[in-house]
Amino acid sequence: MGTGSGYADIVEIGSENPPWYCNHSNIYIAFEFPRNEIQDVVAEPRGSDRLQNIELFPYLEECM
Repeated sequence: MGTGSGYADIVEIGSENPPWYCNHSNIYIAFEFPRNEIQDVVAEPRGSDRLQNIELFPYLEECM
């Protein structure tokens, strides 16, 4: 996802039929935000946070 320069809220939005070698094929969307000034601490959400990127991605789970 993205450049790895910030934080992302990841939400599952659906699923598809998985290939035979996996048990799940889920679809996620990531809402990416830039890092705060303090990078070592996970900050609480603030009204001043700005959405930097939105990314849609499939994710196969429990595969052989």
